[in-house]
Amino acid sequence: MTFPHTLTDDDFFVKIEGEKSGKTVAILCSIHGNERVGQDIAKEVANWKLDAGTLYLIGGNPRAYEQNVRGTDANMNRCFGDPQEVPYIAQHIDSYERKCAEKIMPLLDKCDGWVDIHQCNKDRTFSIPHGECTELAKKLDFPIMCTGYDTTHKGSTAYYASVSKDSTGNTKPGMTLELGWIHECDESVYKQNKDKGLDACERFLIEMGLIDKQPKPLKFPNPVYIHATYIYKTKSNFSVQGPLSDFDRLREGMTLGTDGEEVIICPAEWDGKYIMFPRNRDTADHEGFVIGERRTS
Repeated sequence: MTFPHTLTDDDFFVKIEGEKSGKTVAILCSIHGNERVGQDIAKEVANWKLDAGTLYLIGGNPRAYEQNVRGTDANMNRCFGDPQEVPYIAQHIDSYERKCAEKIMPLLDKCDGWVDIHQCNKDRTFSIPHGECTELAKKLDFPIMCTGYDTTHKGSTAYYASVSKDSTGNTKPGMTLELGWIHECDESVYKQNKDKGLDACERFLIEMGLIDKQPKPLKFPNPVYIHATYIYKTKSNFSVQGPLSDFDRLREGMTLGTDGEEVIICPAEWDGKYIMFPRNRDTADHEGFVIGERRTS
């Protein structure tokens, strides 16, 4: 079985059955179409043998993937859930990305949990679980774990897991796996990040009971915890200052960027905290960056 290289709107997932009954889980990729490593991981996972359960490999945003862009009408990772609970969805209810999410959510409703593969602005790998599945996230062996996003980033796939219940009434595990540099990079670096994603997917399938084997020892039994506390929303058009990137530590007085004519300076209350997902934005009321603080768990 081969995961499609180019997905069409009607052919966006592959279903793999294990030899025995078991849990149903999903691995999502291409929610953002220019984050390419997830497709490469899914193509390999599609050929894995499962001992039990059911696995959906879901290509989230076919049109954006084909165009190699983050999204076409909206940020798809804010389009999951109820528009009455998530204002962003209500504002983008007719977008292509919301239509994709509406097709995917019924599959996720069948699942007992999922991981969603992404890439970021720096050559680092980290996980973003919702608050009730951090213990499972630790077992996927990432050096950094970012928490709080199910609260600050409503509409994400991790948020959707946090508001979904399994057959026993428990919250479903769900998390984002961030696998390094989104832009072109050295082939060896790309392979390293891809291999990290494959390792995390295997660990997830082991923990969910779809693969019957002993996981390899953890390299990062005590990850660094960074908790999201604030999202900066653009006022006009935001431009990031120079090389500022994910997990850069902030100091009072640092220039973070410009928003229209305004220079955005790090205030005293952000001193010692970390910036995440800083991005140039062309319009108002978009996420310019996230502020996070280090925690012990």
